[in-house]
Amino acid sequence: MRIFIYKAAIISVLIIVIFKLTISSVITNYEKKIYENFNKEKVEYFKDKLRLEMKNAIEKDEYFKKEDAILIKKFLEKIKKEIN
Repeated sequence: MRIFIYKAAIISVLIIVIFKLTISSVITNYEKKIYENFNKEKVEYFKDKLRLEMKNAIEKDEYFKKEDAILIKKFLEKIKKEIN
């Protein structure tokens, strides 16, 4: 019975070590990438960029080309039909 407990303990420790060396490091790398992409400066930069683009769009006479406007209108009408 002791041998079984020793083997189980050794295998458990090995599984934990292997997990830490492989999967845990991959997860940590992805977490770092996510935090780098969503840091405060980048979020503020994208907000400012979005505001600027919205201001530019407001100043324009036409938002869309004629063909794009027709496409969007047909698409919205189809969505209305499906909802009803």
